Amino acid sequence: MGLADSETRKMTTRARTEAWSSATLREEKFWPIDLFTRSLTLLVANKLGVFEQLAGGPRPLVDIATNSGADLKGMRILLDALVVLEYLKKTGELYENENDTTLYMTKGSREYIGTRLLHIYDGLDRWLRLEDLVRHGQKYKYRLPEFHKTPAEQKKRTREFTIGLSESSRSTAALVAKMLDLRGVKDLLDVGGGAGTYSIEFVRKQPKLRAVVFELPIPARVAREQAKAAGLEKRIRVEIGDFLSHNLGKQVYDAVFLSNIIHNLSADDNRRLLEKAWVSLRSGGRIIVKDMMPNDRRDGPYYPLIFALTMLMFTDSGDTYSEAEVRRWLKEIGFVRLSRKTVIRGENSILIGWKK
Repeated sequence: MGLADSETRKMTTRARTEAWSSATLREEKFWPIDLFTRSLTLLVANKLGVFEQLAGGPRPLVDIATNSGADLKGMRILLDALVVLEYLKKTGELYENENDTTLYMTKGSREYIGTRLLHIYDGLDRWLRLEDLVRHGQKYKYRLPEFHKTPAEQKKRTREFTIGLSESSRSTAALVAKMLDLRGVKDLLDVGGGAGTYSIEFVRKQPKLRAVVFELPIPARVAREQAKAAGLEKRIRVEIGDFLSHNLGKQVYDAVFLSNIIHNLSADDNRRLLEKAWVSLRSGGRIIVKDMMPNDRRDGPYYPLIFALTMLMFTDSGDTYSEAEVRRWLKEIGFVRLSRKTVIRGENSILIGWKK
């Protein structure tokens, strides 16, 4: 075979490989059942406590099924699926967690996300009503069964949601604390700060910093528990309130921090909240807005636009807002020297503005 023939064969092989890859990608794009199946398998295994049972080491099928209150055949099929999906590994008749499964799916790990996944599982019914929400708008969700739960059930769910968000945001909070230069900041307001995860990281990083977590009653209770567990209850104060209906104070803070708040609100509510933040800041103070921001054309990145669907289903008026929109609000209110930091490329950004 001559050189020309060899090169032709290489080109033909490469073309076939590229065509196959392209076809595979098209199939994945338009055949999402595999992604749905994988997600649901993980969520159900977490709900049944499979990964937690295996935290202590390998166990046989019969033990796992018995402890989960599950059918033996049903559990065997689930566990084998988890093996092929690489969440578990199997040696003989024993199942055990993969290393990364232990990291993310067992309690006590700093990266644990199991509580967050329980909340996602609890909201699956609403995803199946996406068509109705697109057709009729966000208010339609009040017609769904979950909004007829008892007050006790709602409180339990809110607490689990708060804890789940805290679990899934610890690494990001530590990263943000390293990124932000908070030297000179004595008093920081963490608006809608949930379990106080970011405030904990901020005061750990800055020994002279005091933080106030402003939250609704149930998340506020979790924030107090977390601050005490971290030994920081003297430097983190928790105030109960609704940032939409209550004022945030007048010239009492050097920094106001909003993490993943604006995507829950309408554009008008965001402007009003940012105005309250302005009033609460001392001269020379700064506002720090962290959120998922799509580009100005709203054709990327992936995560902020997909997350907007979640806001459609779970909030009254939430959406994801572009950096240009947030910058415009801040400028109209009077913030200057606006700057941007990327926390996680394609997912989270920070905008910082200063009060003269």
